[in-house]
Amino acid sequence: LLRTEFLEQRGKLNRRNGVIQNILIFFGGSDPGNETAKALKAVKKLNWPGLKAKVILGSSNPLIDQISGEIAPDPGIECLVQVDNMAELISEADLSLGAVGSVTWERCALGLPSIVSITAQNQVELAESLAEKNYIYFIGYATETTSTSYSEAIKRLSQDKNLYLSMVEKGLDLVDAKGAIRPARTIREVHDRRSKN
Repeated sequence: LLRTEFLEQRGKLNRRNGVIQNILIFFGGSDPGNETAKALKAVKKLNWPGLKAKVILGSSNPLIDQISGEIAPDPGIECLVQVDNMAELISEADLSLGAVGSVTWERCALGLPSIVSITAQNQVELAESLAEKNYIYFIGYATETTSTSYSEAIKRLSQDKNLYLSMVEKGLDLVDAKGAIRPARTIREVHDRRSKN
C-alpha cells in the first residue's frame, strides 16, 4: 500500500527514454552490508560525462558520516539522509541501484528500472520471481556482489534500450499506485452497509 505521493507523482511522470544520466542509490534504512559503497564505486568507475547520482541513507545507517565524507568531493554525487520525498526522487532518476524490499513497489509504480541485490533472506523469493520476468535486473546476494557487478549491469541496461524500456512498462503495469484506495473504499462500503442496518 503506497503513500498517496506515489499516485500523485505518477500523474505527472515524464516517460523515460532509456538514457541513463541520473542514478538513485538506496539500500534501505540501515544497509548493514554497506552495499552503498559498492554502488558508489561502480558509478565512479563508469566515469561517464554528465552522469549524476543521488545516494539516500536511512538515519539508522551507522556509516552516514563516512559515506557523506566520501561523496563530498564529488560534485556529481549528492547524499541525502532520511528523505520524505521518495516519490519525487524516484521520478527524477533514470535508474536505481538498491535492495529488494517495499521500495521495489515504489520503483515499479513510477516505472524506474532497478538493479538489485538481496540484502536479507526474506527478499529471495521476491527477487527471483520478479527477475524471472524482467521486472528487475537482479545481480545476486549482497555478500557476493562487487562494484564491478553493479557497473557491468549499468552498462548492460544502457546498451540494451529494449530491456530498459520493457522494465519501465512492466513496472508501471505491475503497480498502479492505487493499492491504498481499494481497501479504503471497501472499508467505507462495509461501514456504510453496517450503518444502514
